[in-house]
Amino acid sequence: MNKKLLASVGRRVISAASVLALTVSIIASGTGLAAAANAPTMAEMVKVIAALEARVTALEGQLQTRPTNAGLQAQATTNTPQPMLVALADPAPAPMSLGHATQDPRPEYAEDGWSGLYWGAAFGYGATSSSSRYRNVDSYRYQDSSESTSTLDGTSLSSMNAYQYATESDTVRTGASNGAGRMDGALADLYLGVNAHLTPRVIVGAQVEGTMSELTFSSTINKNKSSFTSTMTSTSQDSNGSTNNSYVTQTKKTGNSTDVYEDVAEFQVDWMVSVIGRAGVLATPSTFVYGLAGWTYGHFDVEQFPYASGLGTVQEFDANGPTVGAGLEQKLSPKWSLRAEYRYTDFGTKNVSARENTSYARSNAGPSSQSSVNSGMSTAYSGSESDSSNQGGTYRATGSFDNDMHVGRVGVTRYFSWGDMN
Repeated sequence: MNKKLLASVGRRVISAASVLALTVSIIASGTGLAAAANAPTMAEMVKVIAALEARVTALEGQLQTRPTNAGLQAQATTNTPQPMLVALADPAPAPMSLGHATQDPRPEYAEDGWSGLYWGAAFGYGATSSSSRYRNVDSYRYQDSSESTSTLDGTSLSSMNAYQYATESDTVRTGASNGAGRMDGALADLYLGVNAHLTPRVIVGAQVEGTMSELTFSSTINKNKSSFTSTMTSTSQDSNGSTNNSYVTQTKKTGNSTDVYEDVAEFQVDWMVSVIGRAGVLATPSTFVYGLAGWTYGHFDVEQFPYASGLGTVQEFDANGPTVGAGLEQKLSPKWSLRAEYRYTDFGTKNVSARENTSYARSNAGPSSQSSVNSGMSTAYSGSESDSSNQGGTYRATGSFDNDMHVGRVGVTRYFSWGDMN
């Protein structure tokens, strides 16, 4: 407080004292109306006011002689300051600005629980669709030959000695046999993956998984178209080689046919292996919305192939294709989460083929001799005959299928943050 301020305070105190003295005088005068005998004279009142003014002047002098703040601070090293002087010398510090408040530099979305390794298990149910196409060629060849000889009293009976040979060849080609169908099934898998933050809210990751499945794929063929060619050649000749009695015949037939029936192609995917990438955003610190894409490899067991296609020798095959989908993952705790996903997998077009050769041979020898008596004369008759046949066929079949599946699955995941690795 400077001297001007002290002087101002002093003047205000003097004015207040004057007013107080005047008020006291008026009150005393009023009181004197009731007791005039005890009322003070004017001279006495003047003396009282003069005494008050002298007292105020003395107080003002004392105020003017008080030490400055610098003096108070110097005196504080030796004397205990008065409360008022302490307040004047050491005012309270100004409150801290909000701009200097400590802030958490890590955003709330960058939770450590989403980063690092994780593993989990999922269960799902899916629908499948399948289309099939088959074509086969069935070639068949049949050969039959027979021979007979006979003599009567040592004389060859040429009219009874005949040699026959026949060959028959058939080829049947099955045209486009198309079928389609829908089935369903269940699956269960285990997965292992890793996540990382690109930004506080954007997460990317990758996982590998193995799946056991009972998803069935089926297609029904209800119409089969085919074409055929049949050729038959027959030859007959005397056993003595006479050309007069030889002949050859040949017939050939071609045509088309349409058979209406139902054949089923059915197979089941036993296991799958997938490599999946995920990317998404944190809708809330505990909710992860993501898309996924990857590749799936599956092993199929054949349950049934159309009999007419000749593919019954195919027992199993492998197929693979792309997988896409989307999911939602919700944290149940910092280490555990629950996820739900939809996936679509297209196994592409798979070609299969089969070939089978068959053969059959047979031979038979008839009676070698016999005798008879004719008109009392002894007549000797002998004869023999034999025949043989050979059959063979070649079955060549090709087929293709195009399978895809739509699967919904629910999984539980356990997370291991980077801190758990230390």
